[in-house]
Amino acid sequence: MKLARLGRKVWTVLAVLTEREECPVLDLLESSDIPGERLLADLRETIPARGPPRNSEASEYLRDKIFELREQVTRGGTLRVLYFYDDDHVVVCVNGVLKKKDKTPKTLIDAAVEKRTAYFDAKAKKQLAIVDLPP
Repeated sequence: MKLARLGRKVWTVLAVLTEREECPVLDLLESSDIPGERLLADLRETIPARGPPRNSEASEYLRDKIFELREQVTRGGTLRVLYFYDDDHVVVCVNGVLKKKDKTPKTLIDAAVEKRTAYFDAKAKKQLAIVDLPP
């Protein structure tokens, strides 16, 4: 499994890459249609320095050890990035979406649970590859 390192200080923030080595989380946050600059800055700077937010307005536990980062955007929706924890201060971002409603789609959570399982399987087999992407 390939991952991109988004930030690294006290905490390391990683994002799962697709088979084509694309990063869905970065693609979402860097999209010209969505103002995700603040959440991207959090993933690259704030979370590596301080860890994930502890307040329920910015981060919430969903289920099966999957959490979401949330940020209200001006167009009436909420950016959501799903993530999980690994040992030693590691946050692994799996996917994200811009939602206009309150609930995160079950299919998105299910996909995050599958990626979490695949991550730990690859880690046990020493098959994790981490790459640094340009800022």
